[in-house]
Amino acid sequence: MKKKIISILTAVSLLSGNGIVSNAIYDDNEYISVGIKSMPNSFDTLTLSQVDYQNLCINMARETNDTTQIDNICKAFIASSRAYVRKPEAYSSKVFTSSISDNPQLSQQLQFRQSEYDYLSALYDEMGWIITSDNIEFDSSTITIDDNIATATVVESYTYFITDGFNDESFRRREYTFTLSNVNNSWEIIGITTNDPWETNDSFNYASIDVKQQLLDASYAIPVEPDNLTYEKEYDIETTATTLYQWTYDTSKAVEYAKNHYSDTSNTVFGFTEGNDCQNFSSQCVWAGLGGSGTSTTSRPAVPTSRVGSDAFNVWCRNQYTTYYSDYYFNWSWDNVKGFAKLMRVSKTTSEGPYGNTMYSKGIQNAEVGNVLSVDWDGAPAEDTLDHAMFVTEVTGTAGSRTKSNVKIAAHTSPTNSAYQTVSSYAPSTSIDSFARSYIYRGYYSVEQS
Repeated sequence: MKKKIISILTAVSLLSGNGIVSNAIYDDNEYISVGIKSMPNSFDTLTLSQVDYQNLCINMARETNDTTQIDNICKAFIASSRAYVRKPEAYSSKVFTSSISDNPQLSQQLQFRQSEYDYLSALYDEMGWIITSDNIEFDSSTITIDDNIATATVVESYTYFITDGFNDESFRRREYTFTLSNVNNSWEIIGITTNDPWETNDSFNYASIDVKQQLLDASYAIPVEPDNLTYEKEYDIETTATTLYQWTYDTSKAVEYAKNHYSDTSNTVFGFTEGNDCQNFSSQCVWAGLGGSGTSTTSRPAVPTSRVGSDAFNVWCRNQYTTYYSDYYFNWSWDNVKGFAKLMRVSKTTSEGPYGNTMYSKGIQNAEVGNVLSVDWDGAPAEDTLDHAMFVTEVTGTAGSRTKSNVKIAAHTSPTNSAYQTVSSYAPSTSIDSFARSYIYRGYYSVEQS
């Protein structure tokens, strides 16, 4: 008689007080039963085994109602995929999806999502980075069921410590929308989207990530000529008389603000621009670096219309705009990525406001702490094509040859989408040549800096 092999896998216990204990039993290497019943809301992704995740998605299906089953499936997919990135030999990113739909768009969504996790796993292996610990936390799901099709929305907050040379935690929050189909009384994922800023862009294509090419962008950059942003306007400084006071741009204060607020889901002073908060957040960081504090959005270092007029080129104030430009987006320099980059480009020592410059290429290669990094998701950054802004908090490597892995950013898009991580981890499908950068030298104002 064939000898039975019985093993017991214990997955643990102190999941933020959830007290979950799992006993996964195998017979002839086949799954029999496991004790876990539902997904905890906060835990280390390696605490649950692959069998635990499978059980939550498949084997417990007949013991739970539709809503609980859908909730388990969606959260298990996210958490097990994160575990797969950390330990690909023990987990899989593919077991909870099915391409049963005849809709090629849904099939592409699944392939893209799986290629994202394949890329992250390959990136960390290539760079020699190890996620030493993590914590995944879920907000409550919103689930709607219409006959045999369900839609579920889940917000993931993922904090992790990785040996990427930056010596502090990394963070990613985003909202997933799952489409599921009921086949033979079992729900299966047939589509996944997120509210990532590139994914909500009209031109986004759910093509699988080219892992090989993206690894090149993340680990190797051909040295480029410095863009000389820090010197380009020195002639203006040396030859133009000004009666304004210089205000120091303290990058340490700007970075401190970014670190304190990257995971915010609300802001009592500056609010949120739902789905487009990126430049509002980056402007806040610059504002803090120039000495901004308190609850007034119009006090210096901001530049409101009440001080310079409604048609001035240098208006820089939350929810305020100028009529100076015919292209509306340039008029919103606090809130619009194109407008802020333009403001830095045309800033003067003789006009109030932050003083800097913008280069519409080589943004990653020359990135520096305190820069506002901007990106064109279509890969051709220019004055009128920028889509998204991020604030640079740390860099490694050498200016001129930095890669996407040498630049750490803080970014907001909405209360359910934010990041504090390397660009290579944050934007895996974006070419290194897609980035511009704005450099802030200092500020100029009619009163002395306090």
